[in-house]
Parts: sequence; structure tokens; C-alpha cells
Amino acid sequence: MSYFSNFPVILDYKIQGTLYDGIDITRRTSISADVKNNPNAYLDYVVKEGETPEMIADRVYDDENLYWVIMMFNDRFDVNGDWPMDQVSFERYVNRVYGDQVHSIRFYVSAASGMQVNADWDMNDRIPVTNYEYETALNERKRRVKIPLPQYAVQISKMHNRLVKR
Repeated sequence: MSYFSNFPVILDYKIQGTLYDGIDITRRTSISADVKNNPNAYLDYVVKEGETPEMIADRVYDDENLYWVIMMFNDRFDVNGDWPMDQVSFERYVNRVYGDQVHSIRFYVSAASGMQVNADWDMNDRIPVTNYEYETALNERKRRVKIPLPQYAVQISKMHNRLVKR
């Protein structure tokens, strides 16, 4: 069942003098920290190239509409910004954002500590990090997700649907 399927309908919602029926999207649910932090409730997973939350939900739950459970479990709310980009989208993104500065140095890190350091740091203990490398690391971090086990996904979905109906 999709995320918004059980939200109440607002009848006769007026926008600029015209009446519409709409879904009350102001309701919000969440997953308790106890469940999110229970290692018996999920599997650690690395998202493969081009894999979407819908694909994972279909494979794990036999229901692609439960993709939102995976997103919510990981506190990710924007599939375009919070989910890892495939390589083609990533290349387009970095080229659009950085243009000819894609391979310019963004900052330096200390080889000894891994901490970010200033450009005047000892030359023998600093490693340059380019805009491209920085964005690659951000995108790769998004690949690590927790997939709720099917029994928890069903419970989460039922609880959500019960709460939003009120």
C-alpha cells in the first residue's frame, strides 16, 4: 500500500475561489528509534548502481509500494536528493554544479589524521580532495541503508495507516 493511500481526504478545499477535494498531507508518522536501532529488525544493505527503493521493496517485500518504509526507516525523504545517483546522473550533476571546476581542489585532509586541514598545512601531511572526489564520497555514503525485515515493514505500514486515518 502506498504512503498516501490512507490519508484522509479534505472535502471542498478552496483554492482561489475554486473548490477541490484533496489529501490531508499534513499528517506525519515516524518509526521509533527503538525499532531503527534494533539490529534484529533490519539488514544492512549497499544499494547497487541504478537500484531504486521501489526495486528493493519489490524484491524484499513483493510490493514496490512499500518503498517508503525503506526511505522512512533511513530518514530519507527525497528520492532525488537522499538516494544515491547512478553514474550517468552523477556525472550530469557534478558537471552542472561545478562546470570546469569539477576537478578543482575543494579542501585538504591530513594523511595522518584524516581530518580536514587548511591549505597552509604541512605539504607532506596533506592530501587534496577535489570537488569530484568530495561529491563521489557523498554519493557513496548514500549507498549504505538499512532494509527493515518484512515483518517489521508490515508492522510499520499498518501502524502508519492506522495513525493517519485519525
